[in-house]
Amino acid sequence: SSSAPGVTLLAVGLINKAVMSGDPRRLISALLLPSCGVDEVSPANACKYLTLLSQARQIKAQVTAQV
Repeated sequence: SSSAPGVTLLAVGLINKAVMSGDPRRLISALLLPSCGVDEVSPANACKYLTLLSQARQIKAQVTAQV
């Protein structure tokens, strides 16, 4: 992605908030932002994306807690 680091960080923050909200539509909106830099996002997979990203957040939290 050619976005500035601050813009990319904002996009990541929006994705994290969407994942924490549990709202697949909000997640798709965040993933479709050009500053996100993610290609080939399919709205039909919104629930799958939410599940996978939620699981990744849980794993990261567990690993961080162990350190």
